[in-house]
Amino acid sequence: MVTITSITNFLALVLFGLFYIIHQSQSYYQGRHVCTDRRKVQYPVPVTKSYRKPVFRKDLGKVVYVTAHKTIFKMEMKVQLYSRCCKGWQKRVPRETGCLTPVCREKCMNGGHCIAPDLCMCAEGYAGYKCQTDINECSGRHQCQQKCINLPGTYECACQNGFVLSDDEMSCDLCLSCTPEFKSMQQQMSKMGKQIQDLEHEKQSLQKNLTLALNQYEEAFEKVEKLERTAQSFVTSPPMTTQNEYVMNDEKDKLLHLDRLASLSQQISILEERMADCACTNDYY
Repeated sequence: MVTITSITNFLALVLFGLFYIIHQSQSYYQGRHVCTDRRKVQYPVPVTKSYRKPVFRKDLGKVVYVTAHKTIFKMEMKVQLYSRCCKGWQKRVPRETGCLTPVCREKCMNGGHCIAPDLCMCAEGYAGYKCQTDINECSGRHQCQQKCINLPGTYECACQNGFVLSDDEMSCDLCLSCTPEFKSMQQQMSKMGKQIQDLEHEKQSLQKNLTLALNQYEEAFEKVEKLERTAQSFVTSPPMTTQNEYVMNDEKDKLLHLDRLASLSQQISILEERMADCACTNDYY
């Protein structure tokens, strides 16, 4: 028959076994960067104790005392070893046996990585305990042929005026079209080309005006011949009427336009000389 005393003893043994297993599992294996400390702890120890227990006996009709046993727990002091991560290390996951992740109290900058406690591995072009310093590659030896330009974490090459960077991005090739003088000459040639176009438009306009003036000249010349024939007939005819006088005055006004022909011809000659000068200058460049 199961009694309360036997159940109590069984539970005490189970608790003691669990406590022992936990203690052994903690000190069974220590991974990398794990430090061990000592501390005093109290833990219960089961102890079996006998005592006199009163029992009523029906057959005797009285109470008798029998020897019984019970389990009690005594608290004992013991030095226990416990593990923790060493300074500057931490676990990646709580169940990890070792502490494999380094800790940098100041975050690594410019793409650096923490590889040990408070130690950063810097990317190329940076230095310092937390990769905060940019290395000036142009201050020392570099592969640029002419100019070196320092950039954050790197550098690049450049060339002087009159040179262009080659495909290897380090050496420079001669380039006459890249010089400021050549670019200035191109601007002057472009400006002169525009001036030639303007002069060509002006010439076409003057030629159109000249053609119109020649047509007017021919018409006026025909009218003059007609007037001369009419004047010869007036020698033997009656005096001129008022209407004929108006006709003569009108024809005289038209003859005044003939004076413009000389001016137009002179302008065309000047324009042709200017265009010839521009053409010569263009051929020169």
